[in-house]
Amino acid sequence: MLVDAHCHLHRTRGPIAPVLAELRRRHVFAISVATDVDAYRQTQRLAAGSELVLPTLGIHPVSAAAWVDRLDEVEALLDETPMLGEVGLDYHWVEDSDTYAAQRAVLDRLLAGATERDLVVNLHTKAAEEDVLAALRRHDVRRAIVHWYSGPVLTFRELLDRGCLFTVGVEVLCSDIIRDIAREIPADRLLIETDGPGAWEWLTGEQEERSLLDVQLEVARVREVPVTRLQDQVAANFEALIAGDVRLTIPYERARATLGS
Repeated sequence: MLVDAHCHLHRTRGPIAPVLAELRRRHVFAISVATDVDAYRQTQRLAAGSELVLPTLGIHPVSAAAWVDRLDEVEALLDETPMLGEVGLDYHWVEDSDTYAAQRAVLDRLLAGATERDLVVNLHTKAAEEDVLAALRRHDVRRAIVHWYSGPVLTFRELLDRGCLFTVGVEVLCSDIIRDIAREIPADRLLIETDGPGAWEWLTGEQEERSLLDVQLEVARVREVPVTRLQDQVAANFEALIAGDVRLTIPYERARATLGS
């Protein structure tokens, strides 16, 4: 079974059934992160009855300003979500610097809640890598997935020192910078993602989707390892991350049983 460690199924256009069928056909367990509470609830509805999708609660940096005054409502849901994400900071795609204080307030509040509940955190760090690292240190977050990293090498190494895992996604198919990062991630810290439906189109303008297997094949190529070895390593990394956490191990094993893998 493959693990898509970061995708947004709430962005699916059209019926969800073909998407779920494709997950089953390709043997994929999808961590479907949310951009806000509404997206989380939407994902729960879309994934109802499927053992192959794990909906998780998050407040994306683009949503932070709209939710900063509703954090009691968000925090109340931390007791039900199996993972926190997508959360983080973004000083690149979010051009309105007036929202940055709200982003930091949301991140601090949710990381505090994640630490209290020992939740794995799925992180967005674009152009704010050092501030995200500082927040992880403040709240002593030890189990984190850094999504689609493209920041400074020094901060990358410091995040590694904290035990973070890193996803590589569809940009590895077209970016030498991301290929370089894919080579540098230690074998035991590597995860794979798609970012969900529409990510490749958003990145390149091409409408044809790219699958998790496409990403894995390219990562295996740049790391010069057989794809089967890469798949085994990524699975082992995810299993090590979630070990002992029944909020994650139970749905993971249910997905494996569903697929017979």
